[in-house]
Amino acid sequence: MLKIYTQAFMKAFDFTGRATRKEFWVFTITAYILVILLGIFTAMCTSIENISETAVFFVNTLSILLSIILIFPSIALAVRRLHDVGLSGFWLLYLNPAGLAVVFVVYLLALDNSVDNIIERVKNTGSVWVGWILAIPAWILGATAALFLLTLYKGKKEDNEYGPNPYV
Repeated sequence: MLKIYTQAFMKAFDFTGRATRKEFWVFTITAYILVILLGIFTAMCTSIENISETAVFFVNTLSILLSIILIFPSIALAVRRLHDVGLSGFWLLYLNPAGLAVVFVVYLLALDNSVDNIIERVKNTGSVWVGWILAIPAWILGATAALFLLTLYKGKKEDNEYGPNPYV
């Protein structure tokens, strides 16, 4: 498991190729456990009355640093995981809860004609802004669930356009 975890760090800026479910979930679960443990440690340190401000600053800085360090390997691994199921890494933008902003900009700039059909349906039922306001919680829940399910989906056994079969 340590080999899988360190391999994700070595490929932190490699957005090509594919990642297996095991590789993705070992890294993700280990990262969550590390962040939770560090959060508990930070909460314990800040609740101690006679601890120095320097120690609290050090623990908070360590917590922020760990979060920043985990961002790049997590994104790269998620992109490679999407490649394994045959999807482009750009799906990560759309399936991220913050991806609603991307879709909204696409709508405002009229970059995609397929969005027009959805907007017309919303206009027929009421205000466009009501549709966007209601879309926010639906997007957050739906996109998060879709991304989670895609990471559970078994990858293709044959080579695809994103790279060779990693299950060999």
